[in-house]
Amino acid sequence: MASGWPEGWESVLSAIDRHDVYSGEDGTHGIETNPHVTVLYGLHEEVHEDLVCRMCQGVSGPLEVSVEGVSLFEKDDYDVLKLDVDSSLLRKMNRAFRGLPHTNKHGEYKPHMTVAYLKSGHGSKYVDKLDVPDTVSFSKMQFTPKGAEEPINISI
Repeated sequence: MASGWPEGWESVLSAIDRHDVYSGEDGTHGIETNPHVTVLYGLHEEVHEDLVCRMCQGVSGPLEVSVEGVSLFEKDDYDVLKLDVDSSLLRKMNRAFRGLPHTNKHGEYKPHMTVAYLKSGHGSKYVDKLDVPDTVSFSKMQFTPKGAEEPINISI
């Protein structure tokens, strides 16, 4: 995953009314404090971190993605506010990682950055309200092996 605190992220978050934020019963939702774009979710345990790091060696940073817009997907309990992003490099990496053993319920790759989890019905007012940059740059990549508590940082 491409991650890091992109420039302008605080400005994006400042537009969100804290009363609209959904934190969930276990507190794992809310405002996104680790902005990232997932390259591929669900790599199996047998995919060793050395292989992932080798596959990322050709990436030199910062990794820049274009922001295509703001949208949301609605769940029963909450709305997920997100930035729709795109990058030819992200798509190329997704195709490469799909060749590794993985389990992923999502067919088409739709790169995005979660901004916040909001109470159900509160997300739509932010779709046209957020002032977002045209591009976002990431200074690092991370790989979190299944079951790991901390991600592995990959220099780019």
